[in-house]
Amino acid sequence: MGVGLSSGHALLYDLRMSAPVLTKDHRYGLPITNLKFHATGNVVTADRKIIKIWDKKTGAPHCCTALSVCPLSVGQLAVLFRAKSVRC
Repeated sequence: MGVGLSSGHALLYDLRMSAPVLTKDHRYGLPITNLKFHATGNVVTADRKIIKIWDKKTGAPHCCTALSVCPLSVGQLAVLFRAKSVRC
């Protein structure tokens, strides 16, 4: 299970444990607005400024993209306008 916090942290939990198994900081202090688990084993998290894709087991970053235009989502189809890549 994943939880996005208003502090800009994303926490992943194993429901059998009381503490999070992984905590990621978006580093902008903005609330996490979206957290999704992808079939590839990655987690996608977003705040108003950036979208990050990272490994759910290790927390290793795969990609992050700064947003100048919000992503659009229609049903299962999502379109992302990529402004520039930034260092994760």
